[in-house]
Amino acid sequence: MNTSGKNFVENIDGLLPTVNDSGYKRVLAIGDIHGNFDKLISLWEKLNVTDDDFVICLGDYIDRGDKVDEVVEWVQAQSAKKNFIALMGNHEHEFTNLIISRFHRFFKFFKKLPYCHTMIIGGRKYIFVHGGIVNGVPLEEQDKNFMVWAREEFYNAYDGEDVVITGHTPIQVFGKSYQENPRPLRIPGRNILMLDTGSFLKRGYISCVDIISGQYWQNDLKIIDSVIFVDSNNCRSFMAKYIMLNVLNDYTLPKKIEIDYAVCTDSYNKGAVKFAADCLTKHNIPFEKSAAKTFTLDDYAKFKCVVAMDKNILWQLQKITNGDPEYKLCLLKDRQGSDVEIGNPLKFDAQKNSFESVFIKIHGCCYTLFVNKLQE
Repeated sequence: MNTSGKNFVENIDGLLPTVNDSGYKRVLAIGDIHGNFDKLISLWEKLNVTDDDFVICLGDYIDRGDKVDEVVEWVQAQSAKKNFIALMGNHEHEFTNLIISRFHRFFKFFKKLPYCHTMIIGGRKYIFVHGGIVNGVPLEEQDKNFMVWAREEFYNAYDGEDVVITGHTPIQVFGKSYQENPRPLRIPGRNILMLDTGSFLKRGYISCVDIISGQYWQNDLKIIDSVIFVDSNNCRSFMAKYIMLNVLNDYTLPKKIEIDYAVCTDSYNKGAVKFAADCLTKHNIPFEKSAAKTFTLDDYAKFKCVVAMDKNILWQLQKITNGDPEYKLCLLKDRQGSDVEIGNPLKFDAQKNSFESVFIKIHGCCYTLFVNKLQE
């Protein structure tokens, strides 16, 4: 649901308090962070937290990300405030039961982290916990390992009236929709709200939900702001440019991505462009006809991502760029991460049919390129 640029958790109405008597304007729950300090700050800047807000971090501050120390230091500093509480995650729980010199200076802080936090809002109990709880068992009698490690045994079984807000299980496990658009999830038919949106994944987020309104916020993703497709002739790279622009048009991005196409040689085939244009028109993808430029070292310097349409082109580009010293060259890949050979439709007799199959392959690969390469 999106109203005036605001995002709200789907089907959350039954979880929201009817009256806000919490003493705070917002009650903000933040999902797993996992050492991703840049994502954390990107999210935090959007929240504009004041003394009128109460913040609960659901745990998992360490491991996986590259700025763990910065994250823990930030959480530790925020925890000194009366309106901020940090909970125990399974990663911190594991650390406090092992001797790990890596995080030794944070041991005392981790050891004091509570396993859950409860609030009564509008006469209803809200329980914040990293993993989950066992229905019907008093909180003081809950097994601490279960509270930080529980997954299916919690969200497939819990049927209590209290609302439980958790992290721990990346939302991407709930299927394609949440892999392509990770967002907080209310488990259907249960009073459970899940906030781990895969912060450690390339296209994952740190998410925050206001328990009072159901609104949520997420960090911005870093966007590689320029990509060029390169071919031996102009037909595949021409199609790829406009297919990519069409894919990007489906997303709201913090800034524009520059897309272009080029050839490795001075080759330009008007017939190829006509067939490619016909194919784009068939699929209602707008384009502009223009002659492809020849790829040069200036293009290598300008564009952050250089996509070769097949392995032979990749080999030629490696020669042109003297070995790809900045690691910008790549092939298109499928969703499993395997290289995809985009056949050259000019080598087939049934050109229109071959252009259609090339279009289908490029379209699937452009989406994967956006998810796995252009976003970091």
